[in-house]
Amino acid sequence: MPNRASSQRRSANIDGVRWHLFGLAWLWCAAIAWPQGIPGTRAHEEGRAGWSAIREGRADDAARHFAAALDAEPRDPSLHLGSGVAAHLLGRPAAAQHALERALELAPGYTAAALLLGEVLYRANGALERPEELERVLSHELTHALVRAIAPRHVPTWLNEGLAVLFEPEGRHRAERELAGAADRLSADVLSGSFAGLSSGRARLAYAQSAVAVHKLIELAGASQVVALLEDLTRGEPLQAAFERRVLMPFEAFLSGLR
Repeated sequence: MPNRASSQRRSANIDGVRWHLFGLAWLWCAAIAWPQGIPGTRAHEEGRAGWSAIREGRADDAARHFAAALDAEPRDPSLHLGSGVAAHLLGRPAAAQHALERALELAPGYTAAALLLGEVLYRANGALERPEELERVLSHELTHALVRAIAPRHVPTWLNEGLAVLFEPEGRHRAERELAGAADRLSADVLSGSFAGLSSGRARLAYAQSAVAVHKLIELAGASQVVALLEDLTRGEPLQAAFERRVLMPFEAFLSGLR
C-alpha cells in the first residue's frame, strides 16, 4: 500500500507540472499576441480573471469568466482561445473545438489557437496508424512547445528533453528501463549540450538520464517550483543559483545523486 500511495503522489506531481506548464504557456501566448479588450472594460477585466483562473488551475471559474468576457466582446480572438483552453481542461472537446475554430476565424494566424485545436482534434478523433507512437511524438513535441512558450532561452537540454520524455505515455518507465540496462552514465556537461551529435546509443542514454533527473526534480521541488525555475532561467539567472533557490539543495548534490 505505501508503494501505491507513493506512485500516486509521483503521478500527481507530474500532472501538476503539466498543468502549470499548460496554463502558463497559453497565458503567455495570448498575452503577447493579442489585446484583451480596452483596459477597464468588462471584457478586459473578465478576460484577465479568466487567464488568472487558468494559471491557478480553476478551469470552471475560467470558463465562467471567459463566457462573461465574450458576452461583452465577442470578436476578441484571445477570449475565444481562453474559452477553448478552459473547455479543453474540463474535458469538453466539442466546446473547445468550437471556441478555437472561432478564434481562428477571427485571427487566422493565431498560433496558440491552432496548436491547441490540433491537440483537441487529435484526442477527439484518435490516430489511424500507430496511435501509440503518434501520441508519444505529439506529447513530446507539445511539451517542447509549452516549455518554449514559458522559457524561450537558457534552458539546459537535460531539463528541456527530460520534461518532454517524462510527459510521453510511459516515458518515465521507458527511461528507467533504459538506465537499468546501461552500465555507463553521461556527464552533466554532455547532458547540458545538444544531443544531436551523440551516437544512437548515447542519445538514448541522454534522454533517459534527463527524464529520470527531471522526475527527481519534480519529486524534490514540486510543480510550481519547476515552472518557476524555467522562468528564472529565461530571465538569465544562472542555473546553479536558480536551482538552489528553488529546490533548497546544492546543485552538485543533486547531480551526484543521479550518477
